[in-house]
Amino acid sequence: MDALKLGDTCLVCGTRIMHCIKRHTAFCTKVRMFLNKYDLSAERLAFAYQELGSVLAVQQKYPFDDKFSFYYLMFEKLSIKVSVKEAANHAAVKEKHFKTNLSRTGFVSPFSAGSPAFVKIRAKLAAEGFSNVFQKPDVKLKSVQTLLSRYGEEAWRKFDYPIRGRSVLSSVSKKVCEILSQNSIPFHIEKKILKPNGVAFYSYDIIIDNTTKLIEVNGDYWHGNPQLYTEKDLFMRGSSRECAMGDIWTKDKKKLDYASEKVYSVLVVWEQELKITFEATKERILAYARSKD
Repeated sequence: MDALKLGDTCLVCGTRIMHCIKRHTAFCTKVRMFLNKYDLSAERLAFAYQELGSVLAVQQKYPFDDKFSFYYLMFEKLSIKVSVKEAANHAAVKEKHFKTNLSRTGFVSPFSAGSPAFVKIRAKLAAEGFSNVFQKPDVKLKSVQTLLSRYGEEAWRKFDYPIRGRSVLSSVSKKVCEILSQNSIPFHIEKKILKPNGVAFYSYDIIIDNTTKLIEVNGDYWHGNPQLYTEKDLFMRGSSRECAMGDIWTKDKKKLDYASEKVYSVLVVWEQELKITFEATKERILAYARSKD
């Protein structure tokens, strides 16, 4: 490593040395000593981080330097992605998070249904005349501004907003919309049909213009694709929304049956179909959209 010059590629971290060869090589030599001591590679270290859930846990399992910053800099040098968001998605961190919340509040999340924080927020909303936070004018306005900044005025008008959820369209719904659009089939998204209680609505992903043809685009996990899951498999295990896939099937069937009662037909398209048998699925969608009611 002593023979390296500016512009060369470091043999340890794989990056080009653009500033201070001495400092760079000294640190990378230390990184190499660490990896050799524990018989680790960058890939194995990344896997260890994913298993342990935090840089601190890595430091505790693989003690080498008293400075916490060494581990962070090493992860950066080896292109191992480290962030609070990344760490929060690790199984070990989630389990610890759930246990901490249970011990403190009795709920897996401080804002789980029935928790003190949840009850307090709902009471405050009720006092203001709202049943949920998304009914508040300032939240609605922020949602509109966010959608416009992300997708532009043209997309906003094309897809007949406002729309539920954190994204304008899921990736699988976009594929179906693209198929219809590319084949000059007019459509709108988010067809709402009033429920029997006369208050809430059922929302269906797509309706073909001037028809009673609906299309539901189902994500494999979010709707429990029967080709991939059994009715006893758990959805969102460990969260306040945990339930069996069979419960999701029952809920979805009720929604489809209600559309039929209202004289709508429904084509269900699965995420897996769009991935594995795209051409056949595309032809099925087009045949359905072009058929007579």
